Amino acid sequence: MPTHLRTILASLLGTWQTTVTAARQTRPTARQRRSDLAAQGRGAVIWGLAFFTGLTALFFPLAERQPVLRDAEYGMRFQMLRRQVHDKPPDQPCVVMLGSSLTAMGFNPSALTTVKPASEGGPVVFNFGLPSGRSVVQLLTLRRMLAGGVRPDFVLIDTQGAFCAGANQFGAETYYPLLRLQGNDLPVICRYDPDGDAVCDRWLRLQRFPWLSYRKNLQACLLPRWATSAEQSEMSWRFIDQNGWLVLPHYLDGTKHWSHEQKSQSPRYWAKGISSQPCSESLIRVYREIVSLCQRVGVRIVMVRMPEYSVMRAEIKPETQAQLDLIHADLSRATGEPVIDARAWVPDDEIFDGTHLSPAGSVRFTRRLEKDALEPLLFKRTRAEPPTSH
Repeated sequence: MPTHLRTILASLLGTWQTTVTAARQTRPTARQRRSDLAAQGRGAVIWGLAFFTGLTALFFPLAERQPVLRDAEYGMRFQMLRRQVHDKPPDQPCVVMLGSSLTAMGFNPSALTTVKPASEGGPVVFNFGLPSGRSVVQLLTLRRMLAGGVRPDFVLIDTQGAFCAGANQFGAETYYPLLRLQGNDLPVICRYDPDGDAVCDRWLRLQRFPWLSYRKNLQACLLPRWATSAEQSEMSWRFIDQNGWLVLPHYLDGTKHWSHEQKSQSPRYWAKGISSQPCSESLIRVYREIVSLCQRVGVRIVMVRMPEYSVMRAEIKPETQAQLDLIHADLSRATGEPVIDARAWVPDDEIFDGTHLSPAGSVRFTRRLEKDALEPLLFKRTRAEPPTSH
């Protein structure tokens, strides 16, 4: 073999031997390998905890800026209202009606003829009725709205008589799901819910893993098509128009063949509930707090007694009706505005399930409300009568 080839092979062999020797010398021992794995594991755990803590902490400022993350029913409506208030001319007023599903399905701003919210440069008239939105929910909604930077010029309040009995009024778990509450709602819940402290404790436990706790609400907002048909039917915000009016086609179809007796069952239940117990003192305190809050921020407020099925008006005991009249007279004096008594405005055939107004009934109610309440408020007509129910 030529000398230069032997030299090259010897050099390569020497390099290989050096490399193998170095590798053997630097190969970690079993203890070193265990130590390295433990260090990698600790690092992974630390980074995982840091990511989890950061993601959890991120939820709370996001939820403050986007209330839809906690409460899609409120958040979707609030986004629509805030956008309309932002776009309206500065000299045009904003009117908001708060209430329950009776309001949501009964007040149709698009049916207004003189006060035209959809017209160029017109006012904002928005239906902020929420399912099961009784007096405490109305107070929470108003507080949230003001905290979110939306201050209406006028607020209409649904004071449906069926909600006045104490046992039918309170309980956050029943009438406002725990997951829909916000941190600023808790003082109100503690004041008015008999189990307020327990509700707050359960709510705080849900905040430990918010992305997990609110996963269904997040899915409803971001991926509503992934929900079942039953879950989709409960997302009432998907069925509201640009002014907040709610129409539930599946509900209308399911009750269109109901007889008078079937429609009468719900009004009879509510009439019996109201007549069997005195009106709640807490209810009166809630409405007074709403009035006080409106007056403190310069918002004019009008109470509206929503349309009722004839059976309900007939079966409430006279003494109970007298008590309700006194409550509304007191509220009228507090607000300085007449209470709008719309109980007999809509015929029974336009109250499709004995409680909620049909689309035709909502048009009838809205246009009468426009004449009796909105026009006097917005156009500053002079009233000849003192502020009493009419």
